[in-house]
Amino acid sequence: MIGSVLTVCTGNLCRSPMAMGLLGQTLQGVRVTSAGVHAQNGTPVDPVAAHLLRECGIDLSGHRARCLDRAMLEGVDLILVMEHVHQRHIEREFPTLRGKVHRLWRADDVPDPYGKGLVAYEEVMGLIAASVGEWATRINALRGKLRSAAPDARPSGGAREM
Repeated sequence: MIGSVLTVCTGNLCRSPMAMGLLGQTLQGVRVTSAGVHAQNGTPVDPVAAHLLRECGIDLSGHRARCLDRAMLEGVDLILVMEHVHQRHIEREFPTLRGKVHRLWRADDVPDPYGKGLVAYEEVMGLIAASVGEWATRINALRGKLRSAAPDARPSGGAREM
């Protein structure tokens, strides 16, 4: 069962907060957090990213960047990274996590818009939103299958709600 997701980028200022906000808005009952492989702890979310998220009804004004650590990685069910290099870094440093680390956009890396202007941020936001939609569908389908299969797997005597 996927009850928690960690989104990961480089600085935890743009891409992973965008993905965290959109996933959190989309996935009910799933804890979604974010971090960066080279984040400066305590740095506020990028203002352009915050603006685009506010337009979607998501307020990340209280978000502060967090540098990725073992506890964060081990404390979640699914890790979604923005780039192949992030996946390689995590899997090299924490080989036991292989299998739960995946790229958000399966086709390629999500480009970093940091400092590149509004159009770049809008393009990345669109890419992240589409990828979040795909992941949310997959996660919700998995959660639904597990919920519907669970009562059948129990001995008779009544199904219990999960």
